[in-house]
Amino acid sequence: MNKILKAVELSTKSLMAGMLMVILALTFTQVFLRYVLNSPIFWLEELVRYIFVWMSFLGASLAFRYGFHPAVDFLTQKAKGIKRRLIRLYFYALTFSVVTVMLVTGIKLTWLTRLNVTPAMEVSYSWLYGSVPVAGTLMFINLLGMFWEDFSRKPIREGGDLGFWS
Repeated sequence: MNKILKAVELSTKSLMAGMLMVILALTFTQVFLRYVLNSPIFWLEELVRYIFVWMSFLGASLAFRYGFHPAVDFLTQKAKGIKRRLIRLYFYALTFSVVTVMLVTGIKLTWLTRLNVTPAMEVSYSWLYGSVPVAGTLMFINLLGMFWEDFSRKPIREGGDLGFWS
C-alpha cells in the first residue's frame, strides 16, 4: 500500500511541476506577444486557466494527503482510547462519503458537458471538468492509505507518542 501511495504522490507532484512550468512559459509568451509584438494568441489565456484548474484540483488531493485542509480536531485531541478510535472512524466514514459524492458528481458533470465546447479553443468542457473525478480518485486513494496507516498499527499502551491509539 505504501508503494502505491508514494507512486501516486510522486506522479501528482511531477505532473503539477510540469503544469506550473507550462503555465509560466505560456503566460510569458502571451505577455510578450501581446505587449511587444501586439499580436496575442486569443486562446492562450483560456488554456492557461484550464491548466491552472487542473493543477488546483491535483494540489487539493496532495493537500488532503498531507492534512493541510482545515480540520476540527478538538474532539480527537480530548478523547482517549476507544473513544478516540471511534471518533476517527466516524470522521473517516464521513470523509469517504464526501469524496464519493465528489467522485460520482464529477463523473456525471464530465459526462454532461462532453458536448459543450469552450469559447476560444473549442474543445469539450469535459477536459476541464475531468479534473474533478481525477482529483476525487486521488483523494480516495489517499484516504484509503490514511485509513490503512491508522488502523493497521498495533495499539501503543504506554510511553512515547501515543498518537491515534492513546
